[in-house]
Amino acid sequence: MNLSRLASRTLSAVRRAGCEGEVFLEDGRSTKVAVSDGRVESLEERIDRGAGVRVFDNGRVGFSFTGDLS
Repeated sequence: MNLSRLASRTLSAVRRAGCEGEVFLEDGRSTKVAVSDGRVESLEERIDRGAGVRVFDNGRVGFSFTGDLS
């Protein structure tokens, strides 16, 4: 499932429960290269994916986050 569809389905579930809410999505990649004296010392690649939801109900707030989008 793509992230836009995940966000839409999550917000629909929040609204069906009679609450208001927000969905946070993260899908990014970064590369870090350390060079010393013209030589590569280290190379790191990082992939960040996750989704969070914050729900507002009668003055109360709930929040949850996961990095598992399978």
